[in-house]
Amino acid sequence: MAATCAGCHGTQGRLESSEFAPLAGMPEAEFIRAMRDYRSGKRQSTLMGNLAKGFSEREVAAMARYFARIKQ
Repeated sequence: MAATCAGCHGTQGRLESSEFAPLAGMPEAEFIRAMRDYRSGKRQSTLMGNLAKGFSEREVAAMARYFARIKQ
């Protein structure tokens, strides 16, 4: 699932561009909150809202755990 994020956020959530937020090391709660906010439209994005809607709560939680464990 996390491979979906690599195109914009870099391999394993590490990126070398300041255009997108790095996901590596992001606290689980922060990742989950962001995905929920994108899904609800509270957080605006041309792409992330639709992507976030494609993942279940369980999948979002799994990605949150994955990215939180990766060192920046």
